[in-house]
Amino acid sequence: MKLDCSKAADEGFLEDRRDAIERELELVDSQVNEGYGDWRGTVNLPSDDAMLERVRGAEDRLVEPDLVVVCGIGGSNLGTAAVHEAVPERAGAELAFLDTVDPDHTRRVLDRMEEALDDGNEVVVNAVSKSGRTAETLANFKTALHTLESHGSADGSVAVTTSDGSPLWEFADKRGFEKLAIPEKVGGRYSVLSQVGLLPLSLAGVDVEALRQGARKARDRSLELDGPAGRAAAALHDNYERGRSIHDMFVFSKELESLGKWFRQLTAESLGKNGEDGAEGITPLVSVGSVDLHSMQQLYMGGPNNKIHSLISVGSEHSVRIQSVDGLSEGPAEMGQGELMDAIEEGVEETFSEADIPFIEVELENRSEAEVGAFLQHKMIETMVLGRLLGVNAFDQPDVEGYKQATRDILREDGK
Repeated sequence: MKLDCSKAADEGFLEDRRDAIERELELVDSQVNEGYGDWRGTVNLPSDDAMLERVRGAEDRLVEPDLVVVCGIGGSNLGTAAVHEAVPERAGAELAFLDTVDPDHTRRVLDRMEEALDDGNEVVVNAVSKSGRTAETLANFKTALHTLESHGSADGSVAVTTSDGSPLWEFADKRGFEKLAIPEKVGGRYSVLSQVGLLPLSLAGVDVEALRQGARKARDRSLELDGPAGRAAAALHDNYERGRSIHDMFVFSKELESLGKWFRQLTAESLGKNGEDGAEGITPLVSVGSVDLHSMQQLYMGGPNNKIHSLISVGSEHSVRIQSVDGLSEGPAEMGQGELMDAIEEGVEETFSEADIPFIEVELENRSEAEVGAFLQHKMIETMVLGRLLGVNAFDQPDVEGYKQATRDILREDGK
């Protein structure tokens, strides 16, 4: 992974913030190999071999599935979905996700479960909820478990990933289901490299060791004062102080769209809150090139200059050549689609530069597990540093609980 902030901020943007960046990186570095006693301890996940062994053990005890249904929402599934979509297809189980309680989507997943089970194939249901109380997750898990048990025993077909002692943990313990404990100070949006992501991804054939290896290398680079995480955080903060409070992650690959959704939660939940000087927050957007050049570019160019973009390019797995067609001379021909996409991205960079619209350039060599793991770890450390610069706690989410409590109260009033 390569990062270039030269088009994102004026000279001196890093020096002006050096003390704060250095302080946060020292705190993060102090937690490496120190377990999970601090929220920054999530940087240990890529090198926690004991945790990986527990995941492998659970995987060995489960049936060998053709389909894995992940019941989780927010940080319990966004990272898993992002990695699964981003890396090239592997030889492993099909992954399906039950996150929100959308009856139409749920019905499609349940139909897929029933189809697999009717064909004699194995299905694993993985419920993921740190609290073990998340309403949407429990609703989907109950429904998926019922579908599983209606076709026979669920033995060897269920795993729960939750906090030790949570209601979900206690239920799994009574039923003899596989249990994986999420460390208390590993927040959902920082948990993709933990049991939360590793179990379903490994079952799906993703090389989770390569994912971890890429993250380890990115962690070591990002802990350097002049490393990519500190530079990117400084550039984003410089623009924030200039009134650019919107950060658009512009991915030039459709396979990275879910990575953008993961980034959206990471940024919004980590940075949108009351800080030392009042309410702070960077609003995250996700754009897909070149699709959103035909939907959002007018706003980006003609609207208020209150945004900074991260342009994410990635090497293609496949080559598709654009052919010549007799009688249709308009449009590109005799070139690869990848070449056309490169030209489009270069055109975006030129027009942004001419209009003084700031952007960070991020180049992923390919969509391998190592490159994706590096990007994930880079963004997590970048966000920790940004929290320091904004004067907010990048690890809590005090205002998310409100809707959950209101929902519980409504259901209680209705006797549900």
